[in-house]
Amino acid sequence: MSTVDDLAALQEVELALARVAARLQEIQSLYAEPEPIIHGRAQSLRLHGELEDRRRLLRGLEDETTAVRNKRESGQQRLYSGAVTNPRELASLEAEAEALGRRLRQLEDQELELMLEIEAAGQAYHEATAELKSLEEEHTALRERLHHEEAELEQERARLEPQAEQQRSRLAEAVLTRYDSLKARKGGRAIGALRRGSCGACGVQVPTNVIQKADQRQELVPCPSCGRILAPE
Repeated sequence: MSTVDDLAALQEVELALARVAARLQEIQSLYAEPEPIIHGRAQSLRLHGELEDRRRLLRGLEDETTAVRNKRESGQQRLYSGAVTNPRELASLEAEAEALGRRLRQLEDQELELMLEIEAAGQAYHEATAELKSLEEEHTALRERLHHEEAELEQERARLEPQAEQQRSRLAEAVLTRYDSLKARKGGRAIGALRRGSCGACGVQVPTNVIQKADQRQELVPCPSCGRILAPE
């Protein structure tokens, strides 16, 4: 093989290595939990907290309702037992019973309203946790696929790296210096395939005399447009 053919082969291997490295880097970013899961978990926690807050309020109302009901029943027992005969005390017991009755109705209304809120909050929490579970299962499956792909890519990299080293060992240091310099300046592509009279890298038509010179493969011929080394196919 000529020097330019060796360089073209080297570029092909190194481009494949670059693709492998880029995909491995992308995979690492995909392992992280996506924003919908992070947001979904935060929303689920918030909804659970709101649900528990309402449940605590309901327990407090239920305790107060029980206390008010017991106090009202106790007062009514005294009122109707016949043990109290003092008119003022009887009037006081009646007034207290009416006040306790009003308070009891208020508490029962508040309990009903809160129970409806709890039902709605519970439904919202259930839906949020179901959606979160679905997202987490999808991400777990994705991570498993990524892990499998990552292992295959590591095997591919292990296969390509010795090939690249072998190709480099076939080339003179001055040639590699020129190649690496072009590679660094030209987005990883130092070689432009010469096909049908055009540079495969920049697409510009190459003059006939340059094509003839490149076809001889006796020296490294640059593309007059982009400066990459032309490699006849």
